[in-house]
Amino acid sequence: MLLLFRKYSDSSIEGVLIAAVTVPEPPRSVLAEVDLEGELNGYSLDGSALAWYDAPTNVNGGVIDWQDVPELGNAMMAASKYSILSINFCIYSRSINGAVNLFSVIGLPHHAEVDYTLVHPDGSVIGQYQQSSHFEMAKPWHPGETMMKRGKSTVTGHFEGDLPKRIETSPGYSIFLSQSDRGLVHGIYGQTMFCENGEYFYELVRRRYMFDNDNSLPFDEIWNFKFLRDHWEVKDDRRIMEYRATSYYTPAEAQHGHIDEFDRAFSDALQEEGISIPQREVAVPVFGT
Repeated sequence: MLLLFRKYSDSSIEGVLIAAVTVPEPPRSVLAEVDLEGELNGYSLDGSALAWYDAPTNVNGGVIDWQDVPELGNAMMAASKYSILSINFCIYSRSINGAVNLFSVIGLPHHAEVDYTLVHPDGSVIGQYQQSSHFEMAKPWHPGETMMKRGKSTVTGHFEGDLPKRIETSPGYSIFLSQSDRGLVHGIYGQTMFCENGEYFYELVRRRYMFDNDNSLPFDEIWNFKFLRDHWEVKDDRRIMEYRATSYYTPAEAQHGHIDEFDRAFSDALQEEGISIPQREVAVPVFGT
């Protein structure tokens, strides 16, 4: 099957027909270089990233290097943050209880679109962002080898007001996945973002994965994501962000009943496989002060 994709400034895909690659199981490891760009509140963004996935440990991670824009403050942290990479590197994660991971469905190349809405506890919308990502093989891949990918992600949007200096994501979240049509999988989730001054806000997210093959999810799934490391710093004129995470796919219902029981089922499944996940230290907000 052939696909037509746009061309990036440094490579070769606009106007070129390329074969869609569908792989039934994830590679042992994945490495990728990612070009980043965007525009927030009228300011241009420019950056790059290195990302990876390691199948034996089921851990993915990356380092994001943005050119810092002081006028934006921490809007850069709220706009996508690590999702700009994890959206394309948790797709290889393990699945349990009959579920499948996203990579076994969408393959490569694939395209993803994400809408982020930031909501204050009083219900007002304080920010809206959009992310567009495209990934393809950087070179031919064979089972047993490290898969080399290349990609490009763009973030655009607007934020109202100022954000505190430090913003902590929630320790993790669960994404509800559902396939609505051929070549289209939706993901919906929400998380709480904590600020160092005790304030917090909600992030509501809708993802869409687009691909050109006849694969499909066997049923609706839950994709549970947990952070293992979250670190960032501003150095010179660069904003460096580093993360590590793990995730699993499981059926949305059936074996474990209601979705609100998922965390317990997830922990039990990991324990059965002898897998221990270190807990990330997260700043706890102080309310009512």
